[in-house]
Order: sequence, then structure tokens, then C-alpha cells
Amino acid sequence: MSDLLSILLSSLSNTIATYHNELEQRLQQSALTFKIKIDKLVVGHQTNSNSAAKTSRVLEALRQLRAGNEQYFASPFKLRYLCWGLLEQDPKLAPIILLEDARWFPNFLNLLRQAHLRGSLTQQHLRGLVHAYFHYSLAQSEAGSQQWADLRAFLAQVLRTIFERTNRRPNWLVFLADHPGVFTTEPAKDFVAMVNRNPEYCNEIKTTLGLAETSWLLNELIYLPVKSGCALQDVEFKARITGLLAYLQQHEIILDRGLAEVLSRYSRCNDHSSHSQLQGFSCTRWGLPHYSQKLQWGRVDETVRTMVQQWIVLEDLEDFFTLLQEEKIGDQRRLAFWKQWIDKISYSFIYLGPHCYWNSHEDFLKLKKRKSGRIGQLMHSGTRENNAILMRYHDYAIIEFSEPGNACFVYLWDELPFNAKQSRVQLDELKQRTKSIHRLRHTVGWEIEFQKVLKMLSPLRTDAAYPSGRMTEYSDKEIFQYCHDQNIEYEDHRTEGGYLWVYHCTVDYGKDANPTIAYQLRMFGFKHKPGKGWWKS
Repeated sequence: MSDLLSILLSSLSNTIATYHNELEQRLQQSALTFKIKIDKLVVGHQTNSNSAAKTSRVLEALRQLRAGNEQYFASPFKLRYLCWGLLEQDPKLAPIILLEDARWFPNFLNLLRQAHLRGSLTQQHLRGLVHAYFHYSLAQSEAGSQQWADLRAFLAQVLRTIFERTNRRPNWLVFLADHPGVFTTEPAKDFVAMVNRNPEYCNEIKTTLGLAETSWLLNELIYLPVKSGCALQDVEFKARITGLLAYLQQHEIILDRGLAEVLSRYSRCNDHSSHSQLQGFSCTRWGLPHYSQKLQWGRVDETVRTMVQQWIVLEDLEDFFTLLQEEKIGDQRRLAFWKQWIDKISYSFIYLGPHCYWNSHEDFLKLKKRKSGRIGQLMHSGTRENNAILMRYHDYAIIEFSEPGNACFVYLWDELPFNAKQSRVQLDELKQRTKSIHRLRHTVGWEIEFQKVLKMLSPLRTDAAYPSGRMTEYSDKEIFQYCHDQNIEYEDHRTEGGYLWVYHCTVDYGKDANPTIAYQLRMFGFKHKPGKGWWKS
């Protein structure tokens, strides 16, 4: 019994000792952790204090300069703070930074030249100047851009001298001495081959020079593979497109600029036919090009926007007359016809009937995802399989239906009888005989009639600023020729102080008028007078 008790007491004693040791270790670890946190707070406080003190000294140096106290900078130490203040804004004295200050920047540059001549300009001064040079945005002001160029010339002048008289040379100074081209008008030229071979080289330069993400030099370096790819011949460039888009996707900071260059380069290819990957990438990034309010599409010119829009229209036409046709038989005849006019169609939108809209087949799900933003629902479609496509042809709206037996309706775009911005429309809204200016049926030889109407709807002359085909000012000769072609009588009484009269739709506008001619006369600048005709001064 006593032996058992001794064993229990011994076991209990060992357990207590073990717990005691573990507790002591945990307390020591907690104390150490607490000390580390305290030390970090102290260091952080000291860092913030030092940063605040440095900022204070920089602002004081800026104020002394703008007070005209050049003697203050006889000390190279105080001039150093001014070098770090080029991009600092003084909230009390000046709303602009020193690099943009046309009044005081020349004085500052003169102080630098004097210090250089005395031999007191050091790598500490140079570091602040280089930081400003690499991080100033040239788009900020015209004065700043010019003075930034003056700073670049000064850095190019003094770099080698400062390097040679510096004993302990930091990595950034060695790098600049090895690549003085960064202070020329082609700062990234030295790095083209290296970055093209290994884009990660940009990160090495970023680390060595202490560049922030906003540095223009870093942007230029990252941009080099895009620039080089777009400089290739057509075949080589096209082979690079997939890689270029993947590269842009990884570098948000140059994505929009790079995408604009790739699109523009593609538009200059001899064959710039539809490129599904480039179309999908650009529309996902920038939205649809026909929306003029899309600021991103302003990065490219009108020919590029038109090219992409035609890709979209072509895709819509092919999908509408093939995939969306019943049993995918397709309507190659209508597809071939409308493809002839694709360069005149600036916009398209598809409305799906119940069969296609609610179809869960993989093909239809992919189609709806791919056409996000340009596909809607056709309500009360007549038959479940019926669909519609809306096309903008100059200043007209053309609506085709997928089911046989449906006529093609033409409206004035500005007088559509339904809201084209809504994603759901009724079939009856699209088929309004009294409001349409043409109702074209697909009878035998229908292409001839369609072609005749489309040519009649085409503007005689268009203004490049209005790709939809809006009219510019017309000469009398052009107006008279149009009246002659349409067999319309006219009289010109302007030499007698009267008006130029065109006798079309003399009873009441909308009753006996040809809507196309009436619209054309309005574009010429005529006004209608019921009971007589159209007049202009």
C-alpha cells in the first residue's frame, strides 16, 4: 500500500514539474513577443518622427528658396533637402511643386550648378534629383515638362563626375553610370534586348533604382515587349498577339495603352479580318465600341473602332443566320447578302425568342455569355423559334427576323417605335407598318429590291466626324441633282428675296410623303409647309 502511494506521489510530482516548466516557457515566450511588439512600435514611432522631421526640413528648404535666401543653401546638407523637395507641395506658400515652378526652379538649378563647380554636390543630392526625374508625370504641366527636360540635361552632365569622386558607390549609382542613356530622349533604348529576352529584368531595375509603380521609366520598361511585338511584320506580329494579350493581362499599369497599340497595329495589317480573341479581349476590357461615351475607345482612332464594330456585326450576322436558325440549317442566302453591306452597319443587337433565350444547351449558353450586353429577349415572338436582329444602317434601323414569312422593317433611327436600349421588346413593337418607312418582303429575287432601297438610304456624302452617315452642308448643285434623280419638281425664288421650294408631300407630311425623301429633304435643311411643300432660304 505504501509502495503504491509513493508511486502516485512521484507521478504527481513529475506532472506538476512538467506543467511548471511549460508554463514558464510560455510566459518567457509571451514576454519576448511583447518586447518585440514594443520594439516595433518604438521603431515605427521613431521612423514616423524621422519622416515628419525630414518633411519639415524639406518644406523649410522650399520656403527659404522662395524667399530668395540663397545663402541658406551654402550648406550642402540643406541643399540636399531641396533636392528631395522637387515633387513636394508646400500647402502654405505655393500650390505648385518646385519642378513646375517657372519662377524658382531656374534659381534652384543655378544653386546645383554652383555646388557642382565647388565639388560639393554628392551622391546624396543626386539621389533626390534622380527620384524626381523618374517619378514626375510629364502630362502634369507644360512648364513642368520643360523643366524636367532641363533636369535631365543637368543629370546627364554631372553623373560621371559624381560617380568618379564617390568612394562607396551604392548599386543605384553604379547602375546609372553603366546606363547613362536613361538621361536621354530614348531612356529605355539600352534595355530593349534584355527586357525582350527576360521581362523579369524590369523588376531588377525597379529594385535597384527604387522605382515606384507609378514611375514612367518602369512603365516604359514593362511596355518594351509590346512595342517590339507591334514593330514586327504582319505575319510575325499576328503570331505574337496571344502572347501580347497575356502579357498585358499581367501588367494592369500598361494594359489600356498596350491594348490600344495592338488594336491599331492590327488595323494596319493587309488582312485585318475578324480576330475573335482580340475582339473578345477589347470588348471585355473597354465595352462595346459603338457607345461613344466609352472613354477607353477614345484611345484608338475611328478606323480602329469601326474595324472592331464590324467584327461584332459580322459575328452577330453569322450567329443569327446560322446558329439561331431552326435545326441550325441556316439562311446562307440572307447572310451572304447582308455581309456585302457590313461596312455600312455600325451597330447590331439580337433579340432571342423563347426557344433560344431559355435554351440550356451548351452552344446557347456560350453564345449568351459571349454576347453579354448586346443580346435581349423577344416577347410574344409569334413562334417560339422566332428571333430578331436590329441593325443600324447609317441613320436607319433595319430589323430582320429568323422565321420565314416575316418582312424586313426599316425605320428612321431617331424615330424608332420602341426603346432600343431596353433588353426586352414585344414582337408587335418591332413590326409597326404605319411607322416604318419601308417594309421589304423576301419574295422571289428579293435581293434586287433590298439593294435598291439600301442604295437609296445611303447618304450622298458623309462627314467623317459622323460615321453613322449624317449629312454635311450641301451645294445647290447637289440638291438640284437629287431632286432630278427623284423626279421632284422645284423652284428657286431666292434671287427675288423668296425661298427654294421643293414640291414633295404638298398635302400633309406623313400622308402622301415618301418617308425617305422627306428625311433627306430635312437633312438638306428644308422645312415642310403643309399644302405647299418644302422650303429653305
